[in-house]
Amino acid sequence: MGRQAEFRELKVDYYDRKDVLLKTLLLSEYRQYEGRYWRAHVMFMDNHQTGKSTTLTWSHYIFGAGLSDREFDSNARPDRRANVVGADIHRHVTADHGCNQ
Repeated sequence: MGRQAEFRELKVDYYDRKDVLLKTLLLSEYRQYEGRYWRAHVMFMDNHQTGKSTTLTWSHYIFGAGLSDREFDSNARPDRRANVVGADIHRHVTADHGCNQ
């Protein structure tokens, strides 16, 4: 039986409505959980328009935590809705097309 291909995002470029590069997200230090879930432990976002950047470092992922769909329903918690600006942002993704080892 052959190896199954894996597809992990390594780089995502975000463009504004004028098709000008807005931000770049770099994902690294992937680790596998429960034998099937690959997650990046470092996410670096670079804002090309402001010159600012943010690094998120994840230390622990939990799967099967028992959260319900209602906990992610924006209508259930109107005081916690995300404020989304620039919904027309496009993504250009660079992915790793490696194989399981």
